[in-house]
Amino acid sequence: MMKSLFKYIPALPLLVLLFSCTEKIGISIDVPRTKTIHYSATIDGGSTTRASLGEDMKYSFERGDRVYMESEGGELYGFLSLSRAADIGRSEALFEGELTCAEDFTPVASTPVSLVLVGPDDAVHTITDGKVGGTDYADKKADSLQEAVRRLSHFTGSGKFGDLRYTLSQQSSFMVMSFMFDEQITPSGTALTATILNTQENTRIGSYSFNAEEVDGDVESTFVAAFPSGIVLEDARVVLAQEGQEDLVLKMADQTLKANNYYTFQRTTFMQDYFAVEAISAGTKVTFSKGSGNGIQYSLDGYDWANYSSAVTLPNAGDVIYFRGKGTNYQITGNSSLVSADKNSYVYGDIMFLMCDDKYKAKSEITASYAFQRAFYNAKWLKLHPEKKLRLSASTMSRGCYMEMFYGCTNITGLENLALNNDAALTAQCFESMFFGTGITAIPSGFLPRTDLALACYSKMFEGCKSLTGVPADLLPSTTLANGCYLRMFAECSVLERGPDLMAVDPQPGCYFAIFRKCSKLNYVRCRLKLTSDQCVITRPDTSYSDSASPASSNVENWTVINLWTVFNKWLDGVQNNNKCNFYANPAMLYLYPFHGGTSGMIGSIPNNWNVYYN
Repeated sequence: MMKSLFKYIPALPLLVLLFSCTEKIGISIDVPRTKTIHYSATIDGGSTTRASLGEDMKYSFERGDRVYMESEGGELYGFLSLSRAADIGRSEALFEGELTCAEDFTPVASTPVSLVLVGPDDAVHTITDGKVGGTDYADKKADSLQEAVRRLSHFTGSGKFGDLRYTLSQQSSFMVMSFMFDEQITPSGTALTATILNTQENTRIGSYSFNAEEVDGDVESTFVAAFPSGIVLEDARVVLAQEGQEDLVLKMADQTLKANNYYTFQRTTFMQDYFAVEAISAGTKVTFSKGSGNGIQYSLDGYDWANYSSAVTLPNAGDVIYFRGKGTNYQITGNSSLVSADKNSYVYGDIMFLMCDDKYKAKSEITASYAFQRAFYNAKWLKLHPEKKLRLSASTMSRGCYMEMFYGCTNITGLENLALNNDAALTAQCFESMFFGTGITAIPSGFLPRTDLALACYSKMFEGCKSLTGVPADLLPSTTLANGCYLRMFAECSVLERGPDLMAVDPQPGCYFAIFRKCSKLNYVRCRLKLTSDQCVITRPDTSYSDSASPASSNVENWTVINLWTVFNKWLDGVQNNNKCNFYANPAMLYLYPFHGGTSGMIGSIPNNWNVYYN
């Protein structure tokens, strides 16, 4: 071993010599010789754009913005900076600076140049050796669209070296990603990851980590991702991952991401009680007639939504189409309906999901008068689901909001699975003619519990329900009436045997006007109303009052005199030939005696074979 070691010792002086010689001789490096050129130009911050910062829909320059300029061959390059503080916040500004130029290259006015905007917090551009390279959008996001435009934009321009003005155009596209969570499954503070996969080959477009947050009582998250323009989304989906939960896969719409645009991807990550139509038979075609202007979207699973444009066919029995929208008024004034199906179908869910806010959260207030009038007019295909409820959940109603809503829906035979919000105060005509001509056979107890009545609120509500045999005695518990509140409520219910107890004592004009008209099988009536001797006058008090069998509610609204005519006129038309009826009256209703004579149709013409009791 010692011998081997000494064998290599003589080589050491040679190594030292070599290093010594190299140090003395040096290495010749060819460094390009450059010069600088002072340059200034006015830059326009982009044409009108949806993806923008300012209210004028343009990018507004901010302190620290720089514009990178480079000639076509790369011999000239460098940054220009904002020259005047007064240009901050404007959409055009003067930029100037020193450009680096190869010594043997002299730009001329016609030399082609390109420009790139680089912001102070820029996160997409790479800068190497003083030059701007490509863009890198991978996995980058921002908390808002404004922040995304600031940090993740790729504004470019082009022209000639001799130009004094250039215009920049946005080349990025943006995706606003919004998720709403069930706080029981995803409480505020939960960490999540959203990964966008494209096509069946699972091409990864981006992956973003974020936390669920509480916002105005909801748990949700919103962020903005940026992409180069031209990306084609095809069979794309978002895979939402949360520790301890199964990944949720949410389909994205097929589209090509265009420059200078932003797109919205809003998803509720749990099933809500959306307004729904369920096919009873295969091949049912469902049409929504008020999609235009109301932001109507539809879904076949309650998670993935698309803008509604035309009828959708449900291929199998049991298939469901869900609807949601941002409208305020769905009034139908003709003989069509809001939604229709060409075969018998179930309808359920909360209709207020057609009146959502920007986050597609159902509102609680109906603001427009007659907002759902004739929503299902003559929808003979419509059936209420035996297990799922159709909900009218509005806590604030408007005038006539549900007027004629189920008019002519003969396939509605029961109301057990129609849920009204019984905490909502009644409004004028709110339920007028709501079930006119339907096939209902009974009304659930407690269906109409409100005692604060409004003008014509229940007028004609069950008129023409020719299968309705009886109603709960306590259906109308109010002891305070309003003009026309029960006008024609059960008119032409031809098999109705028992009406509800009419418990109010103090009358209002039109309150019982024609309420049991043509109820030819009526055999039980209880009425606690009493009138003063002046109110017992039968004759019509004013020629301005309608003598129609169905006075318009606008006419009833103007009735002010309370007398026998305005309260009871025509209330028993068509009932007189009934064989027997037990009539229970308030003892103070002295105008009932005698029971015969008077004008036909008035209370004074109680059939002579009725049993009249005072209690």
